[in-house]
Amino acid sequence: MSIVSLINNDIANKANNYGRLNGIGMQNATLRLSSALFINRGADDPSGLGIGKGMASRIRGLRTASANLQDAVNFLRLRDAAMQEVNDILLRLKELSVRASNEATLTHSDRKKMTSEASSLIQALDQINMETKFNELKVFGPSVTEIGAGNFGFYQGAIKTVSIDLKAIYDRTGQPVTLNFAWFEAGAEFPDANLLSPDGTEAFGWLYCPFNFGVPGAVESYASNDGVFMPQPVVNNGAPDAFGIGTMDSAASVKYDGWGQHLSATGDYYTEQFVIDNPAEGLWTIIVDNEGPTASSFAIFVNKPTEKPVEGRNVQLGPQSIKDVDTGEIGLFEVDSIALGVTANFSNTSLAHNSLESISGAIDTLNTRRAEDGARPELMGALVHDLNRALEDAAFSAAVTGAQPPAALSGATLEQRVAANRAA
Repeated sequence: MSIVSLINNDIANKANNYGRLNGIGMQNATLRLSSALFINRGADDPSGLGIGKGMASRIRGLRTASANLQDAVNFLRLRDAAMQEVNDILLRLKELSVRASNEATLTHSDRKKMTSEASSLIQALDQINMETKFNELKVFGPSVTEIGAGNFGFYQGAIKTVSIDLKAIYDRTGQPVTLNFAWFEAGAEFPDANLLSPDGTEAFGWLYCPFNFGVPGAVESYASNDGVFMPQPVVNNGAPDAFGIGTMDSAASVKYDGWGQHLSATGDYYTEQFVIDNPAEGLWTIIVDNEGPTASSFAIFVNKPTEKPVEGRNVQLGPQSIKDVDTGEIGLFEVDSIALGVTANFSNTSLAHNSLESISGAIDTLNTRRAEDGARPELMGALVHDLNRALEDAAFSAAVTGAQPPAALSGATLEQRVAANRAA
């Protein structure tokens, strides 16, 4: 082989190698131009790739957290709108109770009409509590009601009263109505639940039994005092009361499981139950009587088993999992007639006065709930703003390091974002 041939082959090899290197450089340049990313693979910048991927992960986490917060804000706004409807119903109930407290000019027929309207309003209130949903999730959830401490004896304890239309529930389901009570932070014997018929003449439970001194003799009692806190048998229509005043005619039958050692299935709270078959029309009154020396809390479940209410639902506020920093909670509560303690029985002036007091208390309770909820959307809105700012800053840093394209900067160019940061 001649010297000229060797020289020509060496030049050709070098030309081919340079051409290959230029082609690789052109591919990298084209890839960076088309992707707007400086780092596309580990070979471009091994350490930079790890940094860039970490930033990209943070950006995506921030975006999702911002969406979570906005959903939470919308959830709270929907709940507040529902509570405004409840407030309007309570105001109308208060008008009726004030009107029904006027003994001088109202006939029995007038009172019956007002009680009928009150019953319809309470059903509407309960429907708002049950049916208001956000993304198929109820915005109101089971909650407990606080009751203060009391002293042993009739009406010496703390008292909570609630109105409930048992007849409407019975007609809707075609089945006896079951009222399940759950007592939290209480002993086995206190507090206890009681039922009063719509006309206020028949009582079921231990509050009106002869065991309690000072029981009003005009009220028929259907929980006999056998000296032992045992489950009571079914009281059928026509059964005589404990005082010998009359016979039971407000329902086909009432079963009361007694006041005593009834632990829940989970063993951490006590339960009590009424089962009412074919109840009389009108608003029955649930009386919760805490004769125990310490405050307690309770929950009432209609045609449902008892459960221990959860405190709230978690909201992911940030891209990580630091408790109370990246996570939060939306508290759950109910605004139905039972949770608010609404009584609306206008059969006589005395019951109308009791109803007025209970409705005023329900309005106060609702306003407290709204005030607590009302501050949260504004706070969460501020968090959304902070997250969006953090997202912009993270995207800017990612663009500077080449991990993200400038287009990710909320529509601003890199120069515009740099100028904005310098101005800040």
